[in-house]
Amino acid sequence: MRSSNIELCRIASILLVIVYHCASWIQGSPISIETCYTPSLFIRGFAVIGVDVFVFITGWFGLKCKRSSIINLLFIVLFWGIVHVFILWLLDNLTWRNLFVISSTNWFVISYVCLLLFSEMINNYIENSSKRGIGMFLTCFFAYQTWFGWFPALPHFDVFQGGYSFVSFVFIYVLARYMRIYNIPAFMLKYNLPMYIAISLLLGFSAYLSVSYSIPVTDYIFKYNNPLVILSAACFFFSFYKWHVPSLRCVNYFASSTLSVLLIHEPQPAHAYIKKQFEWLRDYSECADGGDADIMGAIYCCGILWVYSFGSNTYTSI
Repeated sequence: MRSSNIELCRIASILLVIVYHCASWIQGSPISIETCYTPSLFIRGFAVIGVDVFVFITGWFGLKCKRSSIINLLFIVLFWGIVHVFILWLLDNLTWRNLFVISSTNWFVISYVCLLLFSEMINNYIENSSKRGIGMFLTCFFAYQTWFGWFPALPHFDVFQGGYSFVSFVFIYVLARYMRIYNIPAFMLKYNLPMYIAISLLLGFSAYLSVSYSIPVTDYIFKYNNPLVILSAACFFFSFYKWHVPSLRCVNYFASSTLSVLLIHEPQPAHAYIKKQFEWLRDYSECADGGDADIMGAIYCCGILWVYSFGSNTYTSI
C-alpha cells in the first residue's frame, strides 16, 4: 500500500521540478546582477532538489525489474512521445529524429530506465553486502563524484553530467536504500526542515554572490550532484517521512501521475505553452511579479499538466 505522506512528497518533488524549470526557461542563466531578478535565484535554491527527491523516493522503496514495470514505463514514454510527435507535426516542425520517441526522450527517462534495468543487480549488491561495505562504497562514490563530477576538477569527460545521468542516480538510490535498511542520521530526523530551508537559502545566496561578482559558478551551484543539493533533498524527504498521514486515495491517485507530468512539460511545445502562461500571469495578476510569478505560474501549469496526464494514469504506478 502506498504511504500518502511519501506520495505527497512525490507530488511536491515534481512541483519543484516544474518551478525550477520555469525559472530557468523564463530568465535563463543569469550573467549579471543588473539583468537578474534576485528572488529567482533563491527560488532555484529551494526547487533544485526536485529530481533528487524523486530518485531518493525510488531508492527508499526500491525498484524491481519486473516485466510489467518495464512495459508500464515504456508505455508512458511511448504514449507521451506520440503526443509530442503529433504536436510537432501540427506545428510543421517534425524531423525524423523525433520519431524515435523512446530513445530521443529527455535525459531523466533514459537514466530512469537504466536504473530500472540494473535495479536487480544493485539490489543484490545491497542485500549481500555489509553495512560497512555499502558505507565504503557510498563514501568512495561520493568523493569521486564530488571531485571529478562536480567541482573543482570539472574534467572535459564527465560521466556524471552534473547529476543528469544514470551514474548519479545510482548513488542516490543506494544512499536511500542504505538509510532505510541501516539507519537514518538522528540530526536529519530532528532538524530536517530547518536544514532544508538553511541549505536552500545558502544555495540562493551563493548564486547571488556568483552573479554579483561575475564568478561563473552559478550553474555548478545548481547541479544535481552538488553535495548540498543531495543533502537538502534527503532532508526534504525526511520532513515528509515524519508525518503521520492516513492513506488518502486522492493523494495516491494524483501521485501516480507524476511521471506523466514530468514527460508532458519537457518537450519544446510545452516550453512555449508554459512561457505563454507566465506572460498571462505577469500581465493580468496584480501579485505576480518576478519570482512570485515563477511560483504562481508553476503551480498553475502543474495543475493543467496533471489534468492532461490522467489519460495515462492507470499505467504510472511503477
